[in-house]
Amino acid sequence: MISHVSLHVKNLQESISFYEKYIDVKVVRDLRKLGAQIVFMAADENDETRLELIQSEETYQGSGISVCFLSDHFDEQRDYYIREGLAVTHVTSPAPGVRFFFVTDPDGLQVQIMPE
Repeated sequence: MISHVSLHVKNLQESISFYEKYIDVKVVRDLRKLGAQIVFMAADENDETRLELIQSEETYQGSGISVCFLSDHFDEQRDYYIREGLAVTHVTSPAPGVRFFFVTDPDGLQVQIMPE
């Protein structure tokens, strides 16, 4: 079982804002109070799998990896991202019953969105 996925970001607050606004997760553990530029995000405190954002000088450039989130409002969410001017791909369906698209986060990471 995965505990968390760590993403090295250039600007922690910008990334927090992106994931709160567009992925609907929130900060559930904040290590900035302890002097570290690290937060853990999830839909709620009870989520076992979390997204860890780490602001560091050695920033990952966002290629070769993606993080997938499930969406209750898949088509509406994609339309919203487009209206917001985000970089969004076409919906891909590589197999029956499988649909997804990607949206690019502030650090160039491809965030995959699939219907719940």
